[in-house]
Amino acid sequence: MGAGESEMGGVFVVSREESIQQCLALKLEIETLLSGRPVTPEEAEILRVAELKRVEGYQEKYPVAYRDIHIQTRPLRLPYVMTPEDVRKFQENAARSAIEAEYRKQRMAEEQALIRAWAEANPELYREIIERGQAEMRQHAREVNKVWRDKHKDECRWYRQDRRARIRELPSTLTLKEWQEILSFYHYQCVYCGVMSHDLTQDHLVPVVLQGGYTKDNIVPACHSCNSRKGTGYCPFVCAPMPQHVEALIIIKATCLIGYN
Repeated sequence: MGAGESEMGGVFVVSREESIQQCLALKLEIETLLSGRPVTPEEAEILRVAELKRVEGYQEKYPVAYRDIHIQTRPLRLPYVMTPEDVRKFQENAARSAIEAEYRKQRMAEEQALIRAWAEANPELYREIIERGQAEMRQHAREVNKVWRDKHKDECRWYRQDRRARIRELPSTLTLKEWQEILSFYHYQCVYCGVMSHDLTQDHLVPVVLQGGYTKDNIVPACHSCNSRKGTGYCPFVCAPMPQHVEALIIIKATCLIGYN
């Protein structure tokens, strides 16, 4: 039993370093049996680097499952000694796999050549097939996107508003969580007319064209009608505003730009 191993009821607990060393030793043993000669230090170093990269890739892909301690049902070693017959069969299988891969490669090249020749002989029909396929793909993409947008309206609305603010180099810090808190405070009602809806828009108290940012102290829920009617103007009349909206309303009233534009 290795220095980093301990047995608990038939289960071997090994450290990460010990597990790497076992895997490397196993690969060196297999390479020696297959090549029929001892592995050189240069080849051993290549195998060691490859094993470390494999472990790092596994750790990045499965960060939760990866632990400092590995539990194995048995020590990691060859289950039996490979005989010359086993080595010969392994080499035959590897050669057969290489031949099959080369055949598939040649077959694919032949098929591509036939397709190119047919396309050159029938350009109009080929173009029609390609255009029809592209149109079907675009239609399918539109349908899939529509279904996704219908299920994620808040995310789509947040993305459009955030993008518009960033293009104009305005503050853009509102999060989906903050938007849900604003909706809950106003009980899913329009702040201007009081209509209740679960499809309210995000209205800027200070419009974007007047340097109003996409922040929690400048965004209020509004129905489509009120938002469209307000346009790029001001409206200081908000029913029971949130504390974070009071300052913006005071600034609006101070400008004396009262009422809908």
